[in-house]
This record gives sequence, structure tokens and C-alpha cells, in this order.
Amino acid sequence: MSLSVLLRKFNFSFCQSSVQILSPVDSVFIPSCSAGTGIKGTTRNRYKYSRKRRGWKAQDGDYVTDGHAIATQRKPRWWPGANVIAGRRRTLTAVCCGTVRYTKEIWIPGKDTLAARTVKDLPKGALLYKTFVNVVPAREVGRFRLIKQV
Repeated sequence: MSLSVLLRKFNFSFCQSSVQILSPVDSVFIPSCSAGTGIKGTTRNRYKYSRKRRGWKAQDGDYVTDGHAIATQRKPRWWPGANVIAGRRRTLTAVCCGTVRYTKEIWIPGKDTLAARTVKDLPKGALLYKTFVNVVPAREVGRFRLIKQV
């Protein structure tokens, strides 16, 4: 039986240069593949990353406690208003307990800023708006007893 018949019979698809016959008497052959041919595997080792989960965490009208993160952002989209501070990476955090309110306010840039130069290019009468996040403090309700009136 010839080598090509054996290859067709066992359905091998190797290069002829990669097949090595051990002895002419035995019909034993060892198929071997070079790096550029043959069956190849695929790798699934891709870089996987988790989402950053940026955006607002408390909507307009939600009740928040002090230290609660209201919004996380990459670029300044919302600005801190009353009872709100901007922490690391522009995270807006509530200073006191209360209700969240989003307001649009007219913004006037300072004289010697980059924004003031861009305002000059705008048409006359154009207004710039910024979204501010405010926390309206909750009314403190307590049980107090009058001990002594002065």
C-alpha cells in the first residue's frame, strides 16, 4: 500500500514533507505538523474589564443621607450646588440629609478664563446654562422638652 493511499484511507491532511517513514518494510508513519500548517487552536485570553458605572445615583426628588454619592462622572456634567461637594474624580457627595434637586442656572464665566474667550464667539444675547445638584435639607423633627425659659 502506498503512502498516498494510506493518507486518503485514514483521512490525513498533512504535508508530504512532514510525514516521516521509519522503515521501508513497516508501513508505520509518524505525522508531524510544522508551526505554519495543521490544526491550530484559538486563544480566549482577552483583556476583560469591568464597567465604571458612572452616572447619577440619586434622581431628582430622592432622599439621601450625608455622605451619599449622588453622581459619578468623568467630565464635569453636573456641578455641586447647595449642600453638595465635589470629591475625588468629580464625584458629587451630599453634605447633609435631604432631598436631591437638579436645577439649570445661568452661568457667567470669569473674565480671565478660557470659557470667557469662547463666550466672545457666541452670538449676542446667548446664555450659558449649567446643571447644578442641590440637596434641600430635611426638616429636623425631634422631641424636645422645655426645661427653663430665659
